[in-house]
Amino acid sequence: GKRAPEHGVAGGLIHRQPTDAGAYTLADPVAGTVKHIFMDGATTTVNSLTTASTDTTYDGTNTVLSFNAAAEAIILVGGSSTRWYIMTNPASVALSTP
Repeated sequence: GKRAPEHGVAGGLIHRQPTDAGAYTLADPVAGTVKHIFMDGATTTVNSLTTASTDTTYDGTNTVLSFNAAAEAIILVGGSSTRWYIMTNPASVALSTP
């Protein structure tokens, strides 16, 4: 898959447009890094964001985030080099394993 764009060294924003649909890879976390990820526009196309390493998870188990609706968003915080913590998931972005 394609690598998700990185904005800023210590964290940043990943903003997906409906025309950017596809599978992306998110770099492994750095402790304290914050990522704001959101889908803009109306779409039913799934955009997936998989962790770069199979040892890295979003919640201790899942390695894939799936966005399939407009205004879906999630905020992640790097807890270690192998763990993203979900700070907030107000639009219920789906979590899964491949």
